[in-house]
Amino acid sequence: MPTPAGSTPERWICLLVGLLVGLWLLGFCRGHLSGSDELNVFETTRAITERGSLAIPPVPNSRPGRDGRFYSPYAVGQPVAGVPFFALGLAADALLPDSWRRALAGERLVRDVRTWSGEPVIFTSMLYGPVMTGLLVALFFLIQRELGASLRSAIAASLLLGTCTYVAPMSSYLLRHTSEGVTVLSGLYFLIRFERSGARRDLAAGSLCASLTLLARLPGVVVALGFAVFLLPLLHARWRASRDPRAALRDLLAALAPAAVVLSLHMASNAVRWGTLLASPMLDEDSRFPYPIWLSAWGFLLSPGASIFVYSPLLLLAPAGLRALAQPRPRLVATILTVFASFLVFFSLYDGWTGLWAAPGPRYLFIPLLFLMLPLGPWLDGGRAGRRWGGALALGAFGLIVQVALLSTHFGTIANEMGWPDYKPKWSFLFIPDANGPVPAALRALLSGRHLDVWLVRLASGWPGSEAHPGAAAVLACFWLLALALCAAWLRRLYRRSVASA
Repeated sequence: MPTPAGSTPERWICLLVGLLVGLWLLGFCRGHLSGSDELNVFETTRAITERGSLAIPPVPNSRPGRDGRFYSPYAVGQPVAGVPFFALGLAADALLPDSWRRALAGERLVRDVRTWSGEPVIFTSMLYGPVMTGLLVALFFLIQRELGASLRSAIAASLLLGTCTYVAPMSSYLLRHTSEGVTVLSGLYFLIRFERSGARRDLAAGSLCASLTLLARLPGVVVALGFAVFLLPLLHARWRASRDPRAALRDLLAALAPAAVVLSLHMASNAVRWGTLLASPMLDEDSRFPYPIWLSAWGFLLSPGASIFVYSPLLLLAPAGLRALAQPRPRLVATILTVFASFLVFFSLYDGWTGLWAAPGPRYLFIPLLFLMLPLGPWLDGGRAGRRWGGALALGAFGLIVQVALLSTHFGTIANEMGWPDYKPKWSFLFIPDANGPVPAALRALLSGRHLDVWLVRLASGWPGSEAHPGAAAVLACFWLLALALCAAWLRRLYRRSVASA
């Protein structure tokens, strides 16, 4: 397959790495909503697309606004980005035969008169996660290359991130963490480029992308402290070298103007919904933060049910990777540690630190996960390469098993069956080192074939009111595997061509 004119093989490698991960995750698509957080995001997208409004029905977690109508308390960035996916569902609903529409819609699940599935627009909206995760992985690949990782190591680190860490199961939800990850990584990519190039366009692009985190997920702005650790010393050294006040002023304008634009958009959305510029229901949750920090920090780090190392075993390599990166990139290592510490402290003070029951796992540490994975590519290129690759692949294999179990099973059903919501004290089940934790329970459900929550599986087995379609499911699964194989083969071919021409 020839490389199109005007492009470089490496750009296509970046695209294919993201596409390969996105296709892999697409096979685990649920096709339905799972929680009230997702419902708020989806209903806002519906309101924007169908009515040109932000007002939604009074669903759980929605809040009454300044005009008496109800609004989602969450940022509006992801609902806006989800409009094309919703529009795709409208097109499918209008153009496809009835049998295909019913297959896409799946079982009509209604809870408290709210629809969680049963519409093509819900199915297509759930494609947002795999697509955005593919973009996230492509950005991670670009950063790996900026950090000096070889092409082989950059590809491997990116594929491991997208398939063998907690990044993978978050793609199956319509939560905002993947969107937040895209804005943060894109901002970091351009700021690393600015460190190398000194071009103000990179500074402005980095500022804009990082600032968009405010519109993706408001609590994600905690990452600003890490960005400050990276950018401020860089600008200070630049100004000392140039001694030109006008150049310093232009740098400040490039850094602050995009952030001001994004802040204005955030305030405008607040004004429409709440009648205020900054105050919002999300900021009103500050009363929920006086929580015993050591208990939740222990949970995030060492508990068998919520530890980031249980959900992403590759993070066990982070200390070694940070040590290797410290000498060539001390500023970046300081940034990574600052991001990790600030998120850990901030969310350890939150009484809902677990992120349950929207999804299993430490979802509030999604951004630190991305940052702690950054040294992996350069580390794989270091000494004793065989041992390093062996360790990474072994941890990746264990992580892949964990992610497949989480992707394939319905967490809410397992949680209720295990009685986790009834544990006293609250969240105590996360600290019990037995076989009933979230990861072992998901693995057990997967192996027994119970509580499976994959659209292809449901299509094969049928649902109430719809007969099984095992033949259609098998054909779609074959097309999925063929697409994966072709994408992997093209990636391998371009990699070999790039290595041969280097």
